[in-house]
Amino acid sequence: MQASTAIAILGKSQGTKAHNRQLAARIALGAALWHAAADPKPLLLYVAEHDALAVRTALLGRWGIPEDRLLTRRISNCTFVEVRALRALCVEAGAARLLAVTHPYHAARTRTYLREILPDATVVPAHESALAGFVLPASEAARFADLAKLLRLSRPEPLDELRERIVEAALRAVHALDRGGTVERALANLVRPRPPRGF
Repeated sequence: MQASTAIAILGKSQGTKAHNRQLAARIALGAALWHAAADPKPLLLYVAEHDALAVRTALLGRWGIPEDRLLTRRISNCTFVEVRALRALCVEAGAARLLAVTHPYHAARTRTYLREILPDATVVPAHESALAGFVLPASEAARFADLAKLLRLSRPEPLDELRERIVEAALRAVHALDRGGTVERALANLVRPRPPRGF
């Protein structure tokens, strides 16, 4: 699976919520970026442990991504490990460029981690403003007709957003003191225990 560009959809655990709106929006935006890309088409990557099968199913089915352009792995339950796994997959695929799709509140920490190991990577916010940066082929217009609405509805509620921003600021501060990610990995294992293997 060689590609000069890769698009990574960053994971988002929603705890006990039945519908993961944020992950759904990230999946849709990643797929839209893929369809808008010139040939040769990039690889789509997803390496978070949680929801890997659901992500794969959505990309192959609803969003029309061919299986040979999709690489999903259950490797990570935290952003620190996720970014490092993405670097390994980019090296393996020969991808010199990475676009990482995540929500705006998560973008600064993602960018910090990426700069350490993939300085040319770009973080694409899962926000309506990202839609101004590319044009979908006419053949895909119907499939992505509700993309702006999906992105808008994926915004966290104000209190959830505040909580997310506080967590992000704390994790960035911890990372400044712990570049090896030991604390973040330990916290992730406490908060998001790893699911059973099998995919």
